[in-house]
Amino acid sequence: MDAVRALTIKTATVRRLARELDSYVAELAANEASLDAARTAAATAADGAEAAAVARQHARVVAETRAMVPHTAARLAVAVDELEGM
Repeated sequence: MDAVRALTIKTATVRRLARELDSYVAELAANEASLDAARTAAATAADGAEAAAVARQHARVVAETRAMVPHTAARLAVAVDELEGM
């Protein structure tokens, strides 16, 4: 029974990490579109300083999300290897 439980846990882990990776990829695409819009607004805004600050914040969010994609992909690869090794 312990083998079945371990298999169930590892399978759920792989599913969760796959969903998480998909979520980060979708979030990255949305954040990049938002960053493009913020940069366009900053270039055309009358109050350039505030719009530039918003664009910098969007750039930070994109960078953080971009960093999470390979990290999550690596965690998923490890989880898949562990599952295949059972």
